Amino acid sequence: MPGVTFPGGVRADGPPAALSDPVRLAAVVATGLLDTGPEPEFASLAPLAATVTGCGRAFITLVDDRRSFWKSCVGVDATQPTSGRTM
Repeated sequence: MPGVTFPGGVRADGPPAALSDPVRLAAVVATGLLDTGPEPEFASLAPLAATVTGCGRAFITLVDDRRSFWKSCVGVDATQPTSGRTM
């Protein structure tokens, strides 16, 4: 992203280097939330985020080493990103 500086720089494939941090990746896995179904606690967070920020869309997202997993979203008719982009 032109004009954006990330602490730790960026990986050769473009995303922030922090996405590859082993401690962060272990924490994401440890949540046990990847590839799980909807849960009321998370389903209520996306609409709250949209309201607080005044945006029509909001996402509760977990990012592992290869993809983005939407735990909850509002304002789009989808459950996962469709771009096919992996991390």
